[in-house]
Amino acid sequence: TELLNGVLVLSRAEAGRLEFHPQPLNLEQFCRDLVEDLQSSAPEHQLLFSLTGNCTQVAMDEKLLQHILPNLLSNAIKYSPRG
Repeated sequence: TELLNGVLVLSRAEAGRLEFHPQPLNLEQFCRDLVEDLQSSAPEHQLLFSLTGNCTQVAMDEKLLQHILPNLLSNAIKYSPRG
């Protein structure tokens, strides 16, 4: 299902029909939750989250971030050495 949803988002983006609906979002908590989820699925890797500056409340499309950031981080995990 995740793979299919990713393909659908990509095809909408390529067709110029990707909708962007920014809403208030606590970006720090979003990232902390994402790192925690990925850490549980890849316990052999140590994931560290570091925040610089004050970037907690932003206006972003959480659905789009749910497609983009997990993909980037899972690729980083997949292609990084253990430990």
